[in-house]
Amino acid sequence: MDSTGKMEYPTYDSFGNKTEIIKSTWEVSKTNWKFISKQINNYNSNNIATLLSTYAWNEGTNDWIGYGKYEYVFDENDNLIDALKYSWDAIRNDWKGDSRREHLYDKAFTMADLILPSWLTTENRFNKPVQFLDYNWNPNSNNWIEFQLSTLYYSDVVISKVSEPALSNTKVFPNPVNDLLHISNMDDFREYSILNMQGMTVKSGILE
Repeated sequence: MDSTGKMEYPTYDSFGNKTEIIKSTWEVSKTNWKFISKQINNYNSNNIATLLSTYAWNEGTNDWIGYGKYEYVFDENDNLIDALKYSWDAIRNDWKGDSRREHLYDKAFTMADLILPSWLTTENRFNKPVQFLDYNWNPNSNNWIEFQLSTLYYSDVVISKVSEPALSNTKVFPNPVNDLLHISNMDDFREYSILNMQGMTVKSGILE
């Protein structure tokens, strides 16, 4: 039981994956535990979650009712190729679609070959993503309909070497210094700062 008076009852499979999680809270007036939510998880042979279904406890019917459902489909390289989200339709007493996205990949490239923004690296992707196909739910036909196709374009980046920074001919001595500091070859510099041993600036200015 945690500090809020809630209890979690997890069930595990032989691989240590949580397959069912039931949460309850303590009812002081009835001096017993009351169900709050239930989550059921399914996994593929690589122990990647492929189905996550959540339910809420209905005190009126004394039974579980659907709340949210997430389905994930993966290819042979464990790339996420389809992600579907559903919510519970209390009128129809069934799941209804909320959103769906298909992912297409170029398997000639791996993620290590690419430079990508962070939002493209947060999901299961091991090959080069090239397209996203989004769907809306049609309540009349109870099916998905395509509504948006996004295509990713890449530029070629070839890095043969890293340029070395130009070395300065400016010389400063002695370092550290007590009273007299010598500076030579100041052709490229006009502004200066002098710091003490604690890293504090003790003098700065512009050379005339």
